[in-house]
Amino acid sequence: MDEKKASELPMDSSHTNNLTIDIYRPSLNKDSEYENEGKRIKSFAFDLHSTVSVPPQLSLLQSNTDLNTPPPNWLLSQPRKIVGPAVSRNPKSNDFASFHMASSFLDSMGEVDVVSDAENIKKLLKIPYSKGAVSMMVHRVGNTLLLDEFDIHTHLLRAAENEWGWLKKFYLEHMFASCRAKQKASEKKPSRHSRDYLQQQNLISKFLCHSIALNESQNTETQVQDRNHQVQPITDPLGDPAQEENNVHDDTLPQFSKNIIWTFEDLRMLIGTDMPIFGGGTHPCLSLRLRDMSKPINVLTGLDYWLDNLMCNVPEVVMCYHLGGLVQKYELIKTDDLPRLPGSQFKPGIIKDVAQNILSFLKSKATKAGHTYWLFKAKDDDIVKLYDLTSLCNDLNEDINQNPFTTPVAMLLFKVARNLKMSSDWKRHQGTVLALLKNCLSLLDAAKYPQIATAALYYVSDVYLPTSLKVPETEENPEEVEEEWADDWEEPSMGDQFSASVDVAALSTPQQVRAEEENVRRNVRPTVGDNWEQRCTFALQHAVEALEFLSDQSKSAKPSEEEPSLASPLKPIPMPYQTLKQPPLDGISGSLMSKEPQNEWKQQYWRLLMEKCRLAHITLAEEARKNCLSEPEKILSHLRMAALLWVHLDPPGLPLPGLPQPCVPRNLTSSVSLQSHALGLAGDVYFSMVQRWNEVASPPQSVERSSVNERLLRLLTNLQLENTLEDYFQYPTSLHEALQFSLEHYRLALASFSALESSSASDVFSFAKRLGNVCNEMGVFFMSKASAMMEEGGADWKRKFVELYQISQQHLEEGRSVFRTINDNVNLALLSCNLAKLHRLQARALAPAEKKEASLAEWRCYSKALQCYKQALDALERRELNTGIWDAIIWDYTSVHFTLASLLQDFAPLSIKSREEVEAEIIQLLENCIALSEGETADSRLPLLQYRAATCHYRLASLHHDTYRNGDGESIINGRNVRVIAEQHYSNANTIFNQLEHWDEVIRLQLEKAGIYEFQFKRLTGVVSKMRVLQSILNCYLSTKGALAALVDSNSGGDPTSLETKTLECMTLMCSRIQSTLLQLTKLSRSAKKPNNADAENFRNMYSISLKCNIKQSDWHIQLARTVMELSEFQLSVDKF
Repeated sequence: MDEKKASELPMDSSHTNNLTIDIYRPSLNKDSEYENEGKRIKSFAFDLHSTVSVPPQLSLLQSNTDLNTPPPNWLLSQPRKIVGPAVSRNPKSNDFASFHMASSFLDSMGEVDVVSDAENIKKLLKIPYSKGAVSMMVHRVGNTLLLDEFDIHTHLLRAAENEWGWLKKFYLEHMFASCRAKQKASEKKPSRHSRDYLQQQNLISKFLCHSIALNESQNTETQVQDRNHQVQPITDPLGDPAQEENNVHDDTLPQFSKNIIWTFEDLRMLIGTDMPIFGGGTHPCLSLRLRDMSKPINVLTGLDYWLDNLMCNVPEVVMCYHLGGLVQKYELIKTDDLPRLPGSQFKPGIIKDVAQNILSFLKSKATKAGHTYWLFKAKDDDIVKLYDLTSLCNDLNEDINQNPFTTPVAMLLFKVARNLKMSSDWKRHQGTVLALLKNCLSLLDAAKYPQIATAALYYVSDVYLPTSLKVPETEENPEEVEEEWADDWEEPSMGDQFSASVDVAALSTPQQVRAEEENVRRNVRPTVGDNWEQRCTFALQHAVEALEFLSDQSKSAKPSEEEPSLASPLKPIPMPYQTLKQPPLDGISGSLMSKEPQNEWKQQYWRLLMEKCRLAHITLAEEARKNCLSEPEKILSHLRMAALLWVHLDPPGLPLPGLPQPCVPRNLTSSVSLQSHALGLAGDVYFSMVQRWNEVASPPQSVERSSVNERLLRLLTNLQLENTLEDYFQYPTSLHEALQFSLEHYRLALASFSALESSSASDVFSFAKRLGNVCNEMGVFFMSKASAMMEEGGADWKRKFVELYQISQQHLEEGRSVFRTINDNVNLALLSCNLAKLHRLQARALAPAEKKEASLAEWRCYSKALQCYKQALDALERRELNTGIWDAIIWDYTSVHFTLASLLQDFAPLSIKSREEVEAEIIQLLENCIALSEGETADSRLPLLQYRAATCHYRLASLHHDTYRNGDGESIINGRNVRVIAEQHYSNANTIFNQLEHWDEVIRLQLEKAGIYEFQFKRLTGVVSKMRVLQSILNCYLSTKGALAALVDSNSGGDPTSLETKTLECMTLMCSRIQSTLLQLTKLSRSAKKPNNADAENFRNMYSISLKCNIKQSDWHIQLARTVMELSEFQLSVDKF
């Protein structure tokens, strides 16, 4: 050549060569546009799979080596494995090449734009430079296009009459203008079957075998590199669906020597290629080409070499030139220089535009997953057309099974969906998985591939309702945003229904077709939705459909299986030994499936589908509980269906409330957890009915059974199960029955959980808490009945009361035990309070009708109540943790203290206890009550507790007052101490009563306090000491001035009868006592040995003032208030002087 310089490039070889490789160097006057075009091309290849670990060493042949002579290693398997097939492929194998690659590298589906043989890609990219015909089949799986060669002459013109008949008719009517053209087309033979073509292929095969070093050919073992690591962290419950899917493809499917992910600009393609790659010396990666020196290189050949090297990341190509099969010379050319070879110049930018435009055209037109499209360009035609063969077949009412691609497409859709479903993040693709599976089911012949069809239906059901779903968390698992896998679900955009076209010139125009693609309106990508009721319904429909299919399969298989085979006259009839009584078969009770090995997958699928139906009904019951709580019969109907399924799957099924449970070994799987949830859900339903019993309909409203449930029920009826729907989850007829059902189902749920070795602590806590709540409700229910029984009375009410009391106590104790087990201190405290109330109720029931003194039984009941309240406070530990509950308990606790103290004080049981013991108990109770009442509490309860504390002080003062009065014979010191204590309690009570403005209590208290001084006055003899006591008495009366003034102000009408009777009595007594006290002070002040005239005069004047109050007057209470106020002021003025 003129444009190259020759230099020697040594190559490692076992031969002695007298040839060197000429290195091609392009001239300096190269087209700058080509250079710029080349720089803009971005290409990168990554090997997914390769049958060759290290490229073989290139052996340079001697000059005039005859390539027609077969080398020793020709037609051996080893060289072919190293450099790829040396002969042409079986034409039928090319039909499904993309399907085989897609099935082998499922993880790449959705991540690449195209899957195809490299030859098909090159044929598309050479369209602007080639006048030849293009015929390919196109399929779409998600966002990936599958391209396969479609030989018109093999499949249409030479095929049998019944093969592709409708497509042959369509082709002849629309592709040829006349019958003559049809005849010519039928007579024309493809070039690859010609003698010259086969001879050329044999020459290339021999040349490649000659070029392999002999030691490489004999000693090098083929190693397979596979970089496609398909990680499936999720175990498929179905296992690997038989061998049905493996029988779809022919055994002659190609195994490419290389499977490559080729990134060309912004396009990603999974391609298969067998291009031979060699290495040698300083050139570890070379492609080798054989060229006839007598023939120039054209643009198609240069483009072919360039694309092959780009696809395989090969930087250089070695050209071996020959004449008549005799080697002449070698030439080394860089891949980047191939577009500038003389005679084969082309612009890489155009190839880039063609790739982008043809892919945009296909993606915008071939939009229906599962459809078969035909990409066709006739020879010397300038139009590329795309036909939707599936729609065409449907329009012609032809059998879709005439399309040989239908089953492979369905199988591939199934495999891709299954691969996505088994990935760890499958929920991000669940809409895509659903679409793939539905398309698979629409294409697949279920009768021919029953296991795949059943598996697809199960997967669809599992997408709607995953087996791994934890039922209570359905609302906490919204559908995740899908990745780009499913971003391109586009609606059909062909101009007519069956075809679309694009001009070849448009393919070479940058962004021409892509602009049309952007105008395609996209559908909303398929989603599963977040309405769990709909999802469960869809899951149930597909599961039942699969079950019916399996049932029909078994029924249709029985006649052929049971039909006796004809006996051969030349063979004896075998008579195998068999026992008369066969043992029962292991497995599913009542299964429609026989136990033959070929039916094992049916048994497995049958169980999984039944489990899916069971999960669907439990989830539907859960959703109904959330949304339709006012319709309990609807919830219970779903649970009944689930219970019937349990009988079929795990005999004897769900435990029935109120019956002894059989001791059968259970399979400790998720079924137990689901069983616990179902039983707990039933408990929730019954408990909700208790809370809304007035709104619950009796008898229950009938729930219309859906068609899918009718179909499922028919399947279960055919199994001849002993149990019926009425055996489970009965509708309660009374409040007590609803409570009892709820309690029993909670017990069963918790008992089921206890069988699990690693049960969830949170689930156990939840069920235990609900069980404790129902126990509390049952206890309160029977407590209320006992209280009503006591109020109603009757001849036999005490016996019935005791029965109700014992039942209530039993339930409350059970609830306390449950809450104590799970350390639920708050609920433990509340149940302790209810138990205390039950003891208080018992104390009331045991009180004698004519009470003279408190009974020991009453005392014990109140003591038990105090103990329960103490346990409640101990459970809460401190007020800060549960303020409201703590304050409520304190109030009840102080109430019992006060009630028992009052009972013992008012009706002292002196027949069973001494006075000292009783008084000591009363003092202890009242002091505890005061201490509890003075603690920190809420503002709303503060006045009540203050009043209780004041009352306790008042009672303690009265108790000590009484002790002081009855303390004859005791020492003076003890008597004085008791009096001081009484005075202190009177003062404390008076202070609190005044703060709370309980004026009548203030007046009564001061009169009683004055009584203790009056008793002291009687025991004194000295005038001075008597006058001092009388002054204390007067101070008690005068300290009521505020109370009297307030009472008068509140009595705006001035009528004393509007006041309480006891208050009027106290005021009347106070009026007379004031006058009597002042009279005695006046007399004593004058009769003293050394009388004080001033004091005597003051007392006389005060006595005169007291006489102004006359109880016979109508406004005497007003006069009393004024008199006390005037006396107080007078005394204050005297004290100042």
